[in-house]
Amino acid sequence: MEQKNKYAQVIVDVPDLDTRTFGYLIPDEILERIKPGIPVIVPFGNRGVVNAFVAGFSNYLPEGINARYIYEILDDEPILNIEYLQLLEWVANYYCCDLQTVIEAAIPGSLFAKTKRVVQFLSDKNIQNHTKNEQKILNFLAQNQGPIRVNSLQKKVKIPYKPLYISVRKLQKNGNISVKNIIEEKKSKPRLEKFIKTGNDSNDLTPRRKAIVEALKATGGEAKLSEFIKTNNTTPATVKSLAGKGVVEVFEREVFRNPANIFKNTEQHDFLELTARQKQALKAITGHMENKNPEPLLLYGVTGSGKTEVYLHAVREAMNRGKSVIMLAPEIILASQLAMRFSARFGAKNVAIWHSSISEGERHDVWKRLRTGEIKIIIGARSAIFAPIKDLGLIIIDEEHESGYKQTSPAPRYNAKTIAHERAKREGAAVVFGSATPDTVTFFRAKNTKSVLSLPERIGKKGLAPVNIVDMREETREGNKSIFSRALKNALLKVFNDKKQAILL
Repeated sequence: MEQKNKYAQVIVDVPDLDTRTFGYLIPDEILERIKPGIPVIVPFGNRGVVNAFVAGFSNYLPEGINARYIYEILDDEPILNIEYLQLLEWVANYYCCDLQTVIEAAIPGSLFAKTKRVVQFLSDKNIQNHTKNEQKILNFLAQNQGPIRVNSLQKKVKIPYKPLYISVRKLQKNGNISVKNIIEEKKSKPRLEKFIKTGNDSNDLTPRRKAIVEALKATGGEAKLSEFIKTNNTTPATVKSLAGKGVVEVFEREVFRNPANIFKNTEQHDFLELTARQKQALKAITGHMENKNPEPLLLYGVTGSGKTEVYLHAVREAMNRGKSVIMLAPEIILASQLAMRFSARFGAKNVAIWHSSISEGERHDVWKRLRTGEIKIIIGARSAIFAPIKDLGLIIIDEEHESGYKQTSPAPRYNAKTIAHERAKREGAAVVFGSATPDTVTFFRAKNTKSVLSLPERIGKKGLAPVNIVDMREETREGNKSIFSRALKNALLKVFNDKKQAILL
């Protein structure tokens, strides 16, 4: 890629810097590789070397600034795109906190973890063209064949960081050394599982081992090793023997850790026929998706009126248009219940869960597949509003009146509903708020914008549970000193006599 800009504007992994970016010179060796969103390492004051993200480029810096060079690219694949960074910057400005804090809240810690740069000797070719520093590095690495961290190398060869990284980049480009990144966060390493596949044909096999090879071929020539051993009643020793003959091959593959996989065997459910009111609500939601109208719609339905079924149909409409969906619930347990229902309609492979209770490894894997567009539906608590899902077409916030959508501590202190509206405006998505008892602010706004979608009746015309309001002042005046009203006592006695159960809140 041709790069005409002289400076890269980066966001550094240093707190309390608000939304500031810093300009760094781009070394010639990485001109063709550098692009927005990729992680890099840069020198930063007395902190030494820090992680950073490339946010943009420029040809000019304010007068008086003596720019330093970027040391190295950590990953050629962008972690953040410009539109996503702009959203996070808006959040930082709106909620008065620094951008670094928002980034840490939005992305998995493993993607912003400290990284070890490890170098290893490969070859001393073109030795006559090397500088004094390059030769010094090569001589040390050649004598110490094992890999060594860059900061340890710097201490050994006693070369300042700037010329050290210049030499390392040139030696890497020339093929003299290899440079690898190792994430220090152990729990976010890729999950690897062993697989088995067919190899070369052989006539020198017992009938039993021939049967094992034929069984492997019947699976398509490849299977997960543990499942294959169990299904075909064989042993690891037998597989190892077959691998030694080259008849089969055992290898490792990275496996996607999706917390929604617990629902992969859930029985698939058909879509239900909608009532007339539900169809009207769905038509309005579909219209907002078609027109890319971000004005929030309020699905105002009594308990049992079928709001979730409207959500499911709306998600199907979004997916039919090639769009993805974010579905928020106020609590983790509700998010998990919704994930089960959505998996039963759309398949677990299209659904992912995002909240604080999933492991760092699962969060890391879900993040990677969101960026590639493999996941179409993300379901979670308030932090899922930051999920970098591609082609966003619909945001649904269930039980929107709940206080769980506001984060009060730690920073950033945000309201997921506000961010949902802002994100919808930026990405041309529709927003649906659902509740039986909507927030007064939400209801007022929806009423004034004619965005209320009413579901006033329960499915099947079932009545709501009866509610009695008792004035305890009257109870006290009539001699009842208990915290329980007489009506409640009588109701409880009836429940006990009928051998049933009661719940008091």
